[in-house]
Amino acid sequence: MLQRVQSVCLLAASVLMLLVFIWPLASFYSTQSGIMEMYAYKLKIIAATQGEISVSPVLTGFISLLAVATAGVCIYSISLYKNRIRQVKVTRMALVVNIVFIVVVFALTDYIRKAVNITPEYGTAAFFPVVALMFQLLAMRFIKKD
Repeated sequence: MLQRVQSVCLLAASVLMLLVFIWPLASFYSTQSGIMEMYAYKLKIIAATQGEISVSPVLTGFISLLAVATAGVCIYSISLYKNRIRQVKVTRMALVVNIVFIVVVFALTDYIRKAVNITPEYGTAAFFPVVALMFQLLAMRFIKKD
């Protein structure tokens, strides 16, 4: 039922979480160390003149899983329009997963910052989960109002 405001908010949140895969979350630029870009699914080292940093593929896979899980739970929540109580619970679960995603991304960025001693430049995609979180909160408000 996409004609309700909460459904539009949840759809926007899921689209924003899927857009995280297109643009880099953070970039690390240095004339000495080279260029690194952190995506939701990998750490891309473009040009490294100094030693490379190793980030476990399990961690980047976990970030990808959290992004897809948040989008999936939001889509599932849209289908629960007939059961408001369950829709609130599922949306709350999507909020928690989204907050975990944000914490993990910024913790990984901080880990890389300490390892290479370069201040990150956050990309556009780093702010998508925060905007998605706001859309999820708006959806919760409209579900409770309904």
